[in-house]
Amino acid sequence: FNSVISISLSNSCIEHYFNSGISISLYNGCTEQYFNSVISISLSNSCIEHYFNSGISISLYNGCIEHYFNSGISISLYNGCTEQYFNSVISISLSNSCIEHYFNSGISISLYNCCIEHYFNSGISISLYNGCTEQYFNSVISISLYN
Repeated sequence: FNSVISISLSNSCIEHYFNSGISISLYNGCTEQYFNSVISISLSNSCIEHYFNSGISISLYNGCIEHYFNSGISISLYNGCTEQYFNSVISISLSNSCIEHYFNSGISISLYNCCIEHYFNSGISISLYNGCTEQYFNSVISISLYN
C-alpha cells in the first residue's frame, strides 16, 4: 500500500491492500482489506473482509463480516454473519445473527434480528426485533417491528 496508516495487533493473518486509508485491526483471526481512501476499524473479529472505496466501516465483535461497498458508512456490532453489498448507503446493524444487505442509495437500520434480507434501491428500511424479515422493494419506506 501507499500513504497509509495501519495498526494490527495480535492477529494470526492480516492482509492490507489499500491506498491513502486508515486501518485499525485488533485481535482478529483473519483480516483482509482491499480499499482506497477509507477508514476501517475492526476489533475482536474472527474473519473480516473489506472491499470498498471511500467509505467508513466500523466492525466490532463479529463472527464473519463481508463489506462490498463504495462511498458508504457501515456500522456492524455483535453480528454472527453480516454481508453488505451496496453503494452510497448508510447501514447500521446491531446484535443480529445473520444480515444480508443488497441495495443502492438507501438507509438501513436493523436491531436484534435473527435473519434479515434487504434487496432494495433508494429506500429506507427500519427493522426491529424480527424473527425473519425479507424486503424486496424499490424507492420505499419500510418499518417492521416485532414480526
